[in-house]
Amino acid sequence: MIHWLAKNTVKLVLLFLGAFPPPVNRWIAYALAVFLYSIYRLTPYRNFIYNNLKTAFGCEKTRRELHRIAFKNVCHLSLSLMEILRFPYLNDEKLCRLVRV
Repeated sequence: MIHWLAKNTVKLVLLFLGAFPPPVNRWIAYALAVFLYSIYRLTPYRNFIYNNLKTAFGCEKTRRELHRIAFKNVCHLSLSLMEILRFPYLNDEKLCRLVRV
């Protein structure tokens, strides 16, 4: 029973978030990124992204720039999530306006 309730609650929240217009979705995505990055910085894994970026860039970037890149990555991932949540609300006309082949 609890599994069913949790599953349907998550579905409802995701459908609700996907129904917002794109500017609101971008704001929600940014707020989600700030929240997730703040939580990430409190975990024992806080240097995971930083160390990977440090390995990739070496001495080319400062510590501040690497943390900024990490934050922007989290922003991009949360925006991608919000865009995916909009898919059920796109009809053929809206999809044709958004996608070029």
